[in-house]
Amino acid sequence: MRHAMGIILAGAIATTGLSATVARADAYCDAVAKADQMGQQMSQELKTNDPAKIGEMLDKARAEVQKVAEVAPESVKGDWQEQAQAIDEIKTAIKDTVKASADPAKLQEIQTKVKDAQAKIKESSAKISADAKTRCQ
Repeated sequence: MRHAMGIILAGAIATTGLSATVARADAYCDAVAKADQMGQQMSQELKTNDPAKIGEMLDKARAEVQKVAEVAPESVKGDWQEQAQAIDEIKTAIKDTVKASADPAKLQEIQTKVKDAQAKIKESSAKISADAKTRCQ
């Protein structure tokens, strides 16, 4: 989950001379930092292995990712939206797993969907991380 939420960010962006751009970048960088902090907390919570918390954590992660997507620059907005979609896919897969627990073929299909969603998160996280390192230092 930590990788889905972004990277650790500290510091402020360089002044560009365009107040609207600076304000937007500040809002984005603040949102990324908050999402990362939440991701770190969730990572610790997941170590408790409490499956009852997974759905709740996915909901929180989805909401936080959506907040970042709303203020994200166009260059990475789609990547944040892709992460939100991937979280939705994982949550659906978890629900489907409960329904299909007696069907090995269906479970394999669900596992494939989860792996695909994780791959989307990994790919978009790499783009987001690279952008945030440049934009938010």
